[in-house]
Amino acid sequence: RPAVKVEGAGWGRAEVSLDAPGVTSVSAELDGAPVDRLLAFSFPQVAEILQGPTTVTGRLDGRFSFPVDPATLVGDVDLAVAWPEGRIAVRGAGVGADWSITQLEAQLAGVTAVGAGAFGADGRVSGEAELSVADPGLTVAFFEPWAPDLEGLGIGGGPIEGRLRVGGSVADPELVVDLTWLQPVAAGTEIEKIT
Repeated sequence: RPAVKVEGAGWGRAEVSLDAPGVTSVSAELDGAPVDRLLAFSFPQVAEILQGPTTVTGRLDGRFSFPVDPATLVGDVDLAVAWPEGRIAVRGAGVGADWSITQLEAQLAGVTAVGAGAFGADGRVSGEAELSVADPGLTVAFFEPWAPDLEGLGIGGGPIEGRLRVGGSVADPELVVDLTWLQPVAAGTEIEKIT
């Protein structure tokens, strides 16, 4: 079977092989691999938001076809994507349309989320995450360019802690969010707590 192996100091190693017509396997061990050009080419909107340098570290093993056919899709990942303002790390595996995320950690603009979940071939979804916002004012300031209505609301105050639960299906998801915000401030008004 045809295969290409590449390796380099400063990014890691990867092997891509053609298993059958249109079916490709990828195995990679990445160590701070710069992905700004790949993001700019493949996902320009994401690249614009992240404003690198963006790097990927971790392991990826997978098989896929082009065009994508769930029957050939297999993957096992333990990857972290980092950029100056945040980080997302995911560990999970799947076959076909059944995927589980055993650990997801995300940090962006003072928000931290840690959780796990699953997507089923039958369209079912399930997951839970712990959420925390250290400085709501910092978080709002980060998102103002995409949500200009937040500007001038004077949102601030103490930390926000909570839990997010997702269930149901992809087509009809159920979302439950439990939050506690200590000493919230908005438009110059401060109260003790919101739950």
